[in-house]
Amino acid sequence: MSSSDRAMAVWAAYAATVGASLAIAPNFVLSTLGVAETDEPWIRILGVTVVVLGLYYADAVRNKTRNLYVASILGRGFVAAALIVLVLTGEPWQLLLFAAAEIVGLSWTYLALRSEAS
Repeated sequence: MSSSDRAMAVWAAYAATVGASLAIAPNFVLSTLGVAETDEPWIRILGVTVVVLGLYYADAVRNKTRNLYVASILGRGFVAAALIVLVLTGEPWQLLLFAAAEIVGLSWTYLALRSEAS
Protein backbone atom coordinates (compact mmCIF):
# COMPACT_ATOMS: atom_id res chain seq x y z
CA MET A 1 0.00 0.00 0.00
CA SER A 2 1.42 3.36 -1.02
CA SER A 3 1.72 6.27 1.39
CA SER A 4 -1.18 8.12 -0.26
CA ASP A 5 -3.31 4.96 -0.11
CA ARG A 6 -2.54 4.66 3.60
CA ALA A 7 -3.38 8.32 4.20
CA MET A 8 -6.72 7.93 2.46
CA ALA A 9 -7.49 4.62 4.19
CA VAL A 10 -6.91 6.24 7.58
CA TRP A 11 -9.06 9.19 6.53
CA ALA A 12 -11.82 6.84 5.35
CA ALA A 13 -11.81 5.11 8.74
CA TYR A 14 -11.78 8.46 10.56
CA ALA A 15 -14.72 9.78 8.50
CA ALA A 16 -16.73 6.61 8.96
CA THR A 17 -16.08 6.57 12.71
CA VAL A 18 -16.91 10.24 13.28
CA GLY A 19 -19.94 10.00 11.01
CA ALA A 20 -21.28 6.86 12.69
CA SER A 21 -20.76 8.44 16.11
CA LEU A 22 -22.72 11.52 15.09
CA ALA A 23 -25.47 9.43 13.49
CA ILE A 24 -25.86 6.96 16.36
CA ALA A 25 -24.97 8.90 19.52
CA PRO A 26 -24.70 12.59 18.67
CA ASN A 27 -25.24 13.82 22.21
CA PHE A 28 -22.45 11.59 23.52
CA VAL A 29 -20.08 13.21 21.00
CA LEU A 30 -21.33 16.70 21.78
CA SER A 31 -21.15 16.30 25.55
CA THR A 32 -17.67 14.73 25.28
CA LEU A 33 -16.56 17.86 23.43
CA GLY A 34 -18.28 20.16 25.90
CA VAL A 35 -20.85 21.35 23.38
CA ALA A 36 -24.57 21.71 24.13
CA GLU A 37 -26.62 18.62 23.37
CA THR A 38 -29.40 18.75 20.78
CA ASP A 39 -32.61 17.00 19.79
CA GLU A 40 -32.46 18.35 16.24
CA PRO A 41 -32.11 15.72 13.48
CA TRP A 42 -29.49 17.68 11.52
CA ILE A 43 -26.48 16.34 13.39
CA ARG A 44 -27.58 12.78 12.62
CA ILE A 45 -28.05 13.71 8.96
CA LEU A 46 -24.53 15.16 8.98
CA GLY A 47 -23.27 11.93 10.52
CA VAL A 48 -24.87 9.80 7.81
CA THR A 49 -23.38 12.09 5.14
CA VAL A 50 -19.90 11.79 6.66
CA VAL A 51 -20.24 7.97 6.75
CA VAL A 52 -21.04 8.05 3.03
CA LEU A 53 -17.95 10.20 2.40
CA GLY A 54 -15.91 7.62 4.31
CA LEU A 55 -17.30 4.91 2.03
CA TYR A 56 -16.32 6.97 -1.03
CA TYR A 57 -12.79 7.38 0.34
CA ALA A 58 -12.53 3.64 1.09
CA ASP A 59 -13.66 2.83 -2.46
CA ALA A 60 -11.09 5.28 -3.84
CA VAL A 61 -8.38 3.40 -1.94
CA ARG A 62 -9.57 0.02 -3.22
CA ASN A 63 -9.57 1.31 -6.80
CA LYS A 64 -6.57 3.66 -6.43
CA THR A 65 -8.64 6.59 -7.67
CA ARG A 66 -6.00 9.29 -7.32
CA ASN A 67 -8.33 11.95 -8.73
CA LEU A 68 -10.55 11.56 -5.67
CA TYR A 69 -7.49 11.87 -3.43
CA VAL A 70 -6.76 15.26 -5.00
CA ALA A 71 -10.40 16.33 -4.85
CA SER A 72 -10.52 15.36 -1.18
CA ILE A 73 -7.55 17.62 -0.45
CA LEU A 74 -9.45 20.57 -1.89
CA GLY A 75 -12.69 19.60 -0.16
CA ARG A 76 -11.06 19.06 3.21
CA GLY A 77 -9.32 22.42 2.88
CA PHE A 78 -12.68 24.06 2.26
CA VAL A 79 -14.20 22.30 5.27
CA ALA A 80 -11.29 23.38 7.50
CA ALA A 81 -11.63 27.00 6.33
CA ALA A 82 -15.41 26.93 6.86
CA LEU A 83 -15.01 25.55 10.37
CA ILE A 84 -12.51 28.26 11.23
CA VAL A 85 -14.87 30.94 9.92
CA LEU A 86 -17.70 29.46 11.97
CA VAL A 87 -15.58 29.67 15.13
CA LEU A 88 -14.61 33.26 14.31
CA THR A 89 -18.32 34.13 14.00
CA GLY A 90 -19.23 32.75 17.41
CA GLU A 91 -19.69 29.01 17.05
CA PRO A 92 -18.06 26.67 19.62
CA TRP A 93 -14.26 26.63 19.64
CA GLN A 94 -14.37 22.82 19.61
CA LEU A 95 -14.98 22.99 15.87
CA LEU A 96 -11.30 23.85 15.65
CA LEU A 97 -10.54 20.26 16.67
CA PHE A 98 -12.28 19.05 13.53
CA ALA A 99 -10.57 21.75 11.46
CA ALA A 100 -7.20 20.58 12.80
CA ALA A 101 -8.01 16.98 11.87
CA GLU A 102 -8.93 18.12 8.35
CA ILE A 103 -5.66 20.03 8.01
CA VAL A 104 -3.57 17.10 9.25
CA GLY A 105 -5.38 14.67 6.95
CA LEU A 106 -5.18 16.82 3.84
CA SER A 107 -1.52 17.63 4.51
CA TRP A 108 -0.63 13.95 4.88
CA THR A 109 -2.44 13.10 1.64
CA TYR A 110 -0.90 16.04 -0.24
CA LEU A 111 2.65 15.27 0.89
CA ALA A 112 2.22 11.56 0.10
CA LEU A 113 0.93 12.29 -3.41
CA ARG A 114 3.73 14.80 -4.01
CA SER A 115 6.44 12.36 -2.92
CA GLU A 116 4.98 9.61 -5.11
CA ALA A 117 4.96 11.93 -8.13
CA SER A 118 8.69 12.67 -7.88
